[in-house]
Amino acid sequence: MGKNYETLTNRINAINDALSRKIEETNKRIDEVNRRIDELSKGMSEMRESINKRIDETNKRIDNLYDLLGKIYEVLIKEATTQRQ
Repeated sequence: MGKNYETLTNRINAINDALSRKIEETNKRIDEVNRRIDELSKGMSEMRESINKRIDETNKRIDNLYDLLGKIYEVLIKEATTQRQ
């Protein structure tokens, strides 16, 4: 197995090492991207919860106003009926 075999083996090992480093670097970048995605996802969940809470509060206000308008309408109808009699 001569010098050519040794040279070829060394070259293959160097390529393998370079590829391993590239894979490690890529994995680190992927991990960083995943971390950022997780942070964004968490932020979006918190924002969605906040928006849902605001919507619920607005719906409660609308319901209260609707009830109040119904009561006002009843009072107005009673007054109109009383005035006719």
